[in-house]
Amino acid sequence: MPSAQHPDQPSADNRINGGTFGTAVQAARIGAVTIHHSPGRPPLPVPRQLPRRPEPFIGRGGDLARLAAHFDAGNPVVVVYGPPGSGKSRLAAEALTGHGGPQLYADLRQAGATDGPDHLLLVLAGWLRALGHPGPWANRAEAAAWWRTVTATEPPPAVLLDHADATPLGVLMPAAGPVVVTSLAPLPDLAADGARHHGLAGLQPADARALLRHRANPRRLEGQDANRLVAACHHLPAPIGLLGARLALDPHLPPAALLIPLANRRTRRSSPTEPEPSIMATTLAAAARELPNDLAAALRTAAALPFPEIEPHLLAAALSITPDDATDRMNALADRFLLTRTPTDRFTLVGSGEGTVLAGQDTDVLLDRVRRAVVWWLAALTAAERVLTPTHRVLERESAPPGEAPITLAFADAEPAWEWLSAQTPLVRPVLAACAGRWPALTWQITHALWPLWHRQRDQELRLWALDLALPAVKATGSPLAIREIHSTRAGALRDVHRYDEALREAEQALALARQDRDLRGQGQYTHEIGATLHAAGHPAEALPHLFEALSLREQDRYVRGIALTRLMIGACQLDLGNREAARIHLTAAHRLLADIGDTLDAARALAYLGRVLLQLGLAGDALAAYERAAADFELLGARVWLARTTFWSAAALDALGRGEEATAALRRARLLYGGTHADDVASIDAALATRP
Repeated sequence: MPSAQHPDQPSADNRINGGTFGTAVQAARIGAVTIHHSPGRPPLPVPRQLPRRPEPFIGRGGDLARLAAHFDAGNPVVVVYGPPGSGKSRLAAEALTGHGGPQLYADLRQAGATDGPDHLLLVLAGWLRALGHPGPWANRAEAAAWWRTVTATEPPPAVLLDHADATPLGVLMPAAGPVVVTSLAPLPDLAADGARHHGLAGLQPADARALLRHRANPRRLEGQDANRLVAACHHLPAPIGLLGARLALDPHLPPAALLIPLANRRTRRSSPTEPEPSIMATTLAAAARELPNDLAAALRTAAALPFPEIEPHLLAAALSITPDDATDRMNALADRFLLTRTPTDRFTLVGSGEGTVLAGQDTDVLLDRVRRAVVWWLAALTAAERVLTPTHRVLERESAPPGEAPITLAFADAEPAWEWLSAQTPLVRPVLAACAGRWPALTWQITHALWPLWHRQRDQELRLWALDLALPAVKATGSPLAIREIHSTRAGALRDVHRYDEALREAEQALALARQDRDLRGQGQYTHEIGATLHAAGHPAEALPHLFEALSLREQDRYVRGIALTRLMIGACQLDLGNREAARIHLTAAHRLLADIGDTLDAARALAYLGRVLLQLGLAGDALAAYERAAADFELLGARVWLARTTFWSAAALDALGRGEEATAALRRARLLYGGTHADDVASIDAALATRP
């Protein structure tokens, strides 16, 4: 690929050529770096992911005792299976909630794990991040190996895997700690590996009646009413709870009226070959039929939405009502035990596995509502994107039709924008999976709008999965600029998981398209990406011509942040090649420009590299100060890999200052922060630790 000869390339001196942008830096001498100490990021909390347990827990004492007996006998994996509404998840959470170590949870349908074994990587990556090991993981085998290592050497977790099917789950089993898997049927693959199975049926009759009376007004259940109702529910706790709620809310509803749909569930099938609906499905459908029209529409819409948790704005957008009206309807449904409130003021559907029963009417109407909700979510993602990454290229976005535009979220600054955006991570996969193939434009636009999440959270597994959906979608429906941007974003994701050849192909394709369209900003960005990939692959000399070409393009475009990022990368390459003075010029300029525009993360990266230059120049004290400042910023931003790298580099400065014990401690902390990632750095740390007392 042809490259431009930049004025800085032949030799480094005390000038910044090609014009002045932002703050020019005279780099003949860098004095002490001033440290503004920031409070450290608090340690990660011990994960407590088990689902919320509504009180009281009635009955099931014998079932709990049998699960405990399995664990005590050295059988760490138990499959709890039974029909919908039998309380499998509730029993499992109750059995594991006393575990003192980490408590991890995955709803395998929401995580996409039931779509095939490749999606188990997303479950593993999420658990490892919760335990302080952020990845990225190149593939499922690498993540699984580290999962086994972590669970063998750290406090063992308790694991609840909800809603499993026939997908092999052995890769999710920890090396130690109790595991409960819930399923509608036995799981032969786990049984072959030694898992015990525990079938769950209805409650004991007395416990079933106690649950019904707890939910309903006991005075309304005279004579045999309670016996007949719990028997019609096959003593299953979830439908019993729904019937009790209906009796409590409607003082004029005769208990006998609740028996009619349960007695007729076999005759409601459209054909003899149609599967018989479950008790839970029948109870939910009957409850929905008895609702006022506005609540029935809200419930069926909630059941159709692909969002595991629903905030009122989503339902408001779907139904074209106000958020206040949506909140009122959701609270009314929660009062009827048809929705469950979460601690974050969102709602989930009771009996989510039966959602298709509720949503299975007026398909076109429901699909239109789902699309309106997704469009609202895209608008909220875009609002957060504009605040968090204002220099990210603006691409087309689908919007609600005129006259139907819902109330959108607005963020005053970065803190509330990030608080909202980071909470959306569990929604990304189910929403994109629902959009893929049906709404290709929404698929790639959501993936593009999630850029600040990809940039900060570094969930490379989810990011690559999303980009694999977005690429064909954008080719089918996107503008030329959108196609280039998805290629470039995918190149960065592939680079971050060390798939360098694929990353180069993606970046080169984006660059070729940008040249066709004479897109100067794009040419600079994609040329920079090629140089950054070559540097990451260990080829700094090959990277430099591309980076100097990118710098020239970005100076022509007067794109300040782009200029700073390319100078940062040039400085890193010059450092690797031993050109300290050239490295110092570019890194100093990059740090000042990035700090001036408020890009704290990348400014800290420049400062960390600058620390290495200062150390090589014999300025160990200044180097350590630079490392400490950068590390403080990385810690506050949650940039764990960069924190690990900077901590690793700081050990050499501490050694140079005669502070050997602190250097050893820094190496050990860096080793812990890296987790199972960046094998070369980890190997260097292990080698350094092996030579120390």
